[in-house]
Amino acid sequence: MRPCFFVSNAMYRIIHYRDLLTDLTLRQVKIHYRRSILGILWSLLNPLLTLVVFSFVFQQVVPLNIKHYSAYVFCGLLAWNWFSSSINMAAYTITFNRELVRRPEFNTEILVAVNVASNMVSYLLALPILLGLLLLDGLYPGWNYLFLPLILLIQFMFTFGLSLIISALNVYYRDIGHLVSAVIVIWFYVTPVFYRVGDTKRGYEWVFNINPMALILDMYRNIFVNAEIPDVMNLGIVSVVSILMLLIGYLIFSRLKHNFVDEL
Repeated sequence: MRPCFFVSNAMYRIIHYRDLLTDLTLRQVKIHYRRSILGILWSLLNPLLTLVVFSFVFQQVVPLNIKHYSAYVFCGLLAWNWFSSSINMAAYTITFNRELVRRPEFNTEILVAVNVASNMVSYLLALPILLGLLLLDGLYPGWNYLFLPLILLIQFMFTFGLSLIISALNVYYRDIGHLVSAVIVIWFYVTPVFYRVGDTKRGYEWVFNINPMALILDMYRNIFVNAEIPDVMNLGIVSVVSILMLLIGYLIFSRLKHNFVDEL
């Protein structure tokens, strides 16, 4: 009962403070693009520029022969950018918000949730471009899109749980931020964002089987590119992993947050 209690308590706090979460998320999105000429368009241009580079390299220079490659890559890029941006920023979520953290009764978990939610907004804003690429390839939305909110929730829980751990540890050990940046680069290359697992050398399948982001990307592609429902086994595995990550993250954060004010 206790694990269920902690997970439900973490989600309850998010729902209970949904108005504050919404206000802070919109505030962070505005601050992030303030004083830039193109503003929020940068959230669309960055993945589009990466898509152009990948499409040129892996369709013209080193052809990977992946069907609907533009939609395939963009689908992976959007989910990966949401995850990697959230994780990279998580390390500084607490340390960059000293004034809020020092306020009595302020729930610091909200700051971590705002970070994940604001990057999720960028993901959602770029979805119409993905749908446009799919339509150009003759791929139309179907009833399997009903699974999308579930996959979004799973990715949110996994990212939020991991972000809780990173943000709390970085308050005590400032090396965590640098370590996370290095790990994210390695994690990108062992996640099939721009290539296909089936094209990799035999014997390395386990790398993808233990990688939650590889499973999450696979489920997104099942919905958008393959016009299928997500693989049931992958769905079950990554759901359990995400709940466990949220549980572990919440426990670690709850234990460490009481000394945040002294450490900042």
